[in-house]
Amino acid sequence: MRHPQRGTSGPGAGDRNPGPGTWLRDPGLDSNVFGDRPVVSAAIGQALAALGALQGMTPNPARAAGAEHESGRPAIGHRADFTVLAENPLATPATDLTGLPVVLTVVDGRTTHRDAGL
Repeated sequence: MRHPQRGTSGPGAGDRNPGPGTWLRDPGLDSNVFGDRPVVSAAIGQALAALGALQGMTPNPARAAGAEHESGRPAIGHRADFTVLAENPLATPATDLTGLPVVLTVVDGRTTHRDAGL
């Protein structure tokens, strides 16, 4: 039997890591659902807008933890935990976010990282 992804005899034959198409295959499901393009297309359709993603990392977790009175936003009396990036993450393409340099990191009001050029 020819393996549909590897062209080998049987699922994952000769490959100790056969890949997600093999791991996720279920006889009751259409195998095309797990092809690269449909999954990527579905993921792109489910992407968050930049502001929604930022809120998911700042005020929303503080609110969920019942700590919105002391964290989750910059305010007098709130715990100062924040990171400053070299560019505005809301104006940066999502594909470039992981490459943005971290300029400053403050944890509990103390600077833990400062870029030498700052």
